[in-house]
Amino acid sequence: MGAVCLALAATAYAVASIPAKDRKITACFKKTSGDLRVIDAAKQHCSKKERRLTWNQAGQRGRAGPPRSLTPEARHFVGPRVVGSIPSCDTHLGTFCVGDYDGRWDNYGNGYAPVAYFKDSAGFVHLEGLAGVFTTPANAPPPKTIFYLPSGYRPLNGTREFTVRACGGELDYVDVGTDGAVTASTYRRCVPLDVVSFLP
Repeated sequence: MGAVCLALAATAYAVASIPAKDRKITACFKKTSGDLRVIDAAKQHCSKKERRLTWNQAGQRGRAGPPRSLTPEARHFVGPRVVGSIPSCDTHLGTFCVGDYDGRWDNYGNGYAPVAYFKDSAGFVHLEGLAGVFTTPANAPPPKTIFYLPSGYRPLNGTREFTVRACGGELDYVDVGTDGAVTASTYRRCVPLDVVSFLP
């Protein structure tokens, strides 16, 4: 059987040159040498030393897959904290997280892309933009979680970890949990999210 498979690969070019009205491919296989030749069944025959093989040009058609968009969806931008209050970012999905002492995450600004997430046409989730740390007073750290992704944008089979290079040049890690939490491993001045991409 292995010899048949190798011979099929070597002579595949011949199939296109011999059209078959019944959409079947006919070939002659010589067991002693492993030679396989594709023939026109209407005009040619196998010799007594050859075995005649026949198979369909195309297999059965499989089930249609789920419909997918041919274009990526619009970006969902992560919103800032509500002025005058400290919302819970795990319930206010898609908003930046704020710490107990007003240390918070937000868009870094300064001409850099804002933080956003979206799905492409293949269903992959992508994050982008530059998240920045803002503290008042200066020693008030933000929470390590930057924001939470909503259902449908979360990994289903475990936390995903990505290596990023923070603004100071240090290596940092960004985790995306099954609860949607997008979390930085350390407190950096800013954390780029453009490398984060996964299939839920």
